[in-house]
Amino acid sequence: MDTYEILSTVRDYSGLMTEEQIGQTLLKRYVNLGHMFIGQILLPIFKEFLVKTKEFSEITAAYVDVPDDVLQILDVEREDVDSTFMRLCTRIPVEDKGVIGKGANYQASADYPFYLHEGKELYVYPTLVAADVNMRYKKRIEDLAEGPATYASATTAVLGGNASPNDDAYNSYNVAIYERSATGPSFVGVYKCTDYVGSTKTITLSGVTFQTPSHYYYYALVPVIPAEFHNFIVDAGVIELMKAHRIEGDWNARQTELISRLNATLAGHGFEAKK
Repeated sequence: MDTYEILSTVRDYSGLMTEEQIGQTLLKRYVNLGHMFIGQILLPIFKEFLVKTKEFSEITAAYVDVPDDVLQILDVEREDVDSTFMRLCTRIPVEDKGVIGKGANYQASADYPFYLHEGKELYVYPTLVAADVNMRYKKRIEDLAEGPATYASATTAVLGGNASPNDDAYNSYNVAIYERSATGPSFVGVYKCTDYVGSTKTITLSGVTFQTPSHYYYYALVPVIPAEFHNFIVDAGVIELMKAHRIEGDWNARQTELISRLNATLAGHGFEAKK
């Protein structure tokens, strides 16, 4: 189930079928809130999709750049040219965008080995000298996105709609491609993103063959959550609509039931229930 199918199902469940009843962007926002909720609760099960390591080779600098898809830095390893190895364990929410501890002059020091500058640069102490650095972090779950995909080359397209402005946001994600015609969209296939340039919203897909610019395409991001969990996203999206009084229903009772099902799923995979 890709984003196109998830949103269609939410429309069916909620009865909000037209843009006159609720804006398309607004509907996506509520479904995205449900996506985030499900993603965080089920993180222990599918952490292989959402925890990754960024490798930096032979860095000589006071800091390393924080990737755009970082939600929380879990730990950092460094190995300097003299083979000194350090594992610096910490948990740094990127949203803090400020001093980690109270380092003097807003910089890393012996007492405070990390300083996160505006969520973009991670300063470390001592300064890196031809060092290899591994940064392990929890990935941000990307908003579900869909919209027109304009031909750029046989393997690239420019994404419209609410596509992310962040570089590499969709790298390793699967993307469903449809071809648009007067009779409606026809499914082309699902392809893996190998590169994404946020400034131009240009995506490169492996295995796809886009035709000439006279062909019209539509894309829909496939959520990173495995297919067995997609119905949870639909249910959570409907609950968010209820919370916002966009549709009628007892969201509290429905959310309690959903959490019960989520906990059963966690238990079935050997993990503790969430409270």
